[in-house]
Amino acid sequence: MVKSRFTTADVAAEVACLKRKIEGYRITNVYDVNSKVYLLKLHKSGGMDGETQKEVLVLESGTRFHLSKYSRDKSNTPSNFCLKLRKHVRTKRIEKVEQVGIDRIVDFTIGSGPARHHLILELYSQGNVILTDGDYKVLTLLRSHRDDANEFAIMANHPYPIDRSRTRTQVTPESVAEAAKANAGGTLRALVGKALPYGNQIAEHCVLLAGRDPKAPVEAELPEEEAAHIAAKINEVEEMLAFFGGGGGP
Repeated sequence: MVKSRFTTADVAAEVACLKRKIEGYRITNVYDVNSKVYLLKLHKSGGMDGETQKEVLVLESGTRFHLSKYSRDKSNTPSNFCLKLRKHVRTKRIEKVEQVGIDRIVDFTIGSGPARHHLILELYSQGNVILTDGDYKVLTLLRSHRDDANEFAIMANHPYPIDRSRTRTQVTPESVAEAAKANAGGTLRALVGKALPYGNQIAEHCVLLAGRDPKAPVEAELPEEEAAHIAAKINEVEEMLAFFGGGGGP
């Protein structure tokens, strides 16, 4: 079944792939397929055979990002947003590809020094594609919105709230035991799923690593040794995903 949206774990894995593949590539041009899908044509001189290497990066706001060999029809007339992207990032080099915290957000650092920009892809809710300067001041974006309750806005000429991303926290045996009391009667997979924002598959993987049945009911008084074992396996997976996402350990 084709994925309709990337999970946080998918983002970490795809970031790891792109770090190896496209860091150091230059942006040849930017195209829009529609109002949500953008193509970045990339190139890098001096491959193993001396020929220029080429890639196409697909960015779909709110949904996915990946390299592609598939030829897509492009808009005959570039949108204003596409033209602004071209103005700021064309010919510049992709310096870094990173996941922002443990959120479904990808930060492409493009160019260096005073010419550095960040192209940010948000993959949650309605999604967004945002271009900022080197200090994360928003230059242009697909969709403006504000959150008055949390006192921030994602709008042109405002700072992008990069420091509001969710960060990894060390899971302790005590936190697992407390969660078990609050979720007694549920499954171990659901218990771990509430501790990790990575979806059911990763939660199930953690439980299996701990040698338990993901569908086993949670005991209100989880034995101390079992809580410690589950916490250790959760942290192992967290560290692996942190490494993949380029954000360092918890």
